[in-house]
Amino acid sequence: MVHSETRERTTVADSDRAGNDSGGDASGGRGGPSATPFLVALTIVVVGLVALFVVDMVRPPGENLTDDDMIARVANDYVQVHNADDTDAFARITCSDFDLEAGPVQGDGEAELHGVRDIAVDGDTATAVVDVSVDGASSVASTWNFTREGDDPWRVCN
Repeated sequence: MVHSETRERTTVADSDRAGNDSGGDASGGRGGPSATPFLVALTIVVVGLVALFVVDMVRPPGENLTDDDMIARVANDYVQVHNADDTDAFARITCSDFDLEAGPVQGDGEAELHGVRDIAVDGDTATAVVDVSVDGASSVASTWNFTREGDDPWRVCN
């Protein structure tokens, strides 16, 4: 009988060590504050950052650019379209009465844009000094004219 009492005491002591050693604390004996508020705050911050990123990505690019940026971009597009000799693309980035023969980039060779500077915007018209070279020749600076109508993008004009 002594043998069975020892076995019973050992079983009770083992069960106390396995799960009830915490002194009745359901948190496993650690005591400290819960991580739940931190995780909730972190989740809110992450969701907010993702929302800002998504809004920025779906906003039309023209809303993020200044007039100077858009004028520099259309000057670059003009040079690229000149190099591709794409008549349809010329129609999209130039004024309706644009004379290609009198355009700001002369010659049939490969043009390279070296810079757009001194941009002056006056309402829906603008000018800029654009540095371009054709077929590796020296860069030539000339004043280009630009216009826009309403919400249309800037266009290269004569």
